[in-house]
Amino acid sequence: MRTQRQVTWAAQRAGQPSAHAWHASQQALAHYQLDARAQQAYAHELSGGMARRVLTAMAHVSQAKLVIADEPSVGLDSRQRQHVLDAARTG
Repeated sequence: MRTQRQVTWAAQRAGQPSAHAWHASQQALAHYQLDARAQQAYAHELSGGMARRVLTAMAHVSQAKLVIADEPSVGLDSRQRQHVLDAARTG
């Protein structure tokens, strides 16, 4: 499954209608600085840091109340690390 579809799926599983889920996934992926190429990539084509940002975007669109993350910032540059950790703190 391509990245864009994965994040859309997470939003739909959280109860968002299809059209809204697609839009929410685009916003979340852009928020975590995943460009159009990354959005159309398969998971095995992403770097470790990109894959972590996709997982964070999935948690974001599903409005997860609890996220258990083992080393969520490994493989991220300092800017991305701060972005992901800030999102984890604020929910």
